[in-house]
Amino acid sequence: MTASTKKPLVILFDLDDTLILNPTSRALDSTLTQSGYPPLPPHLHALTTGYHSKLLVSTIHSWAHKHHKDPETPAPTYDHLWETYERIWHERQHEITLRPGAKEVIETVAADPELDIAIVTNTFLARAKRKTGMFPVLKDNFENNYRIVTLDHPYAVANAREVRRKPHPDLYQLALEVVNEERIHAGKEPAKPDDCLVFEDSIIGVKSGLSAGMRVVWNPVEVVRDLCRVLVEGKEKDLDHWEEKAEDEEMEKLKDHINLFGKENPGLHVVDTLEGFDWGRYGMETPTASSVPTQPETV
Repeated sequence: MTASTKKPLVILFDLDDTLILNPTSRALDSTLTQSGYPPLPPHLHALTTGYHSKLLVSTIHSWAHKHHKDPETPAPTYDHLWETYERIWHERQHEITLRPGAKEVIETVAADPELDIAIVTNTFLARAKRKTGMFPVLKDNFENNYRIVTLDHPYAVANAREVRRKPHPDLYQLALEVVNEERIHAGKEPAKPDDCLVFEDSIIGVKSGLSAGMRVVWNPVEVVRDLCRVLVEGKEKDLDHWEEKAEDEEMEKLKDHINLFGKENPGLHVVDTLEGFDWGRYGMETPTASSVPTQPETV
């Protein structure tokens, strides 16, 4: 069995748009259209999905200034766009749902006593807990705050450790240290990076997991899916249709991704959905519907 298909010891889940679908992309576009500007094009959504809110608003701030046509009126300030985005996001937070297949995947790994699991997210604990608390399958299986690895995780705080956001590998490296501390305490062998299987949705999340030396399942959200297919094929000529809309600097970022996401990377597996996930690829049995406990999900 190759390293890319051996059974993992640790399963690490991104949260936003991997386990839950949130209205971030729609809120960004609504912020722009309500301010009189066109929505972000697909390539900008693809490049920025997964970043923290302040950076996302900086992106639409630059986009609005680039498309500001009326010399008689000032372009919107960052603060104005931030306030508009926050209002729209909170108005739409009722749209947050579990991503299709996420419940079954979590219940499968939670039922396996050989596996350790954690959530690894590009935010702070209080914000992450508000979201996990919305769904029983998340609340029950990640009740231990120690297994929700965030920028302000107690392990990092206690060690006065700076944790950089994704796409840096820091959060996934921290997650492995946290899990290994508990594994050693329980008398288990510590896991190595390639013993970890990461579930991600965004380009920056995939880069973070791969850079940490871990295997990654990439289930891209809709706004990333087309670019994902271009990247995993690893052919620059397939970027032609992106060049028509992207700035030179953005195209360089896209082309830089090709080296990491090409077919030659055995640690990367792209799926269209988590529903019916093929655990056999990773040395595990794919459970039948009756073998995994189920519970209703309500918001």
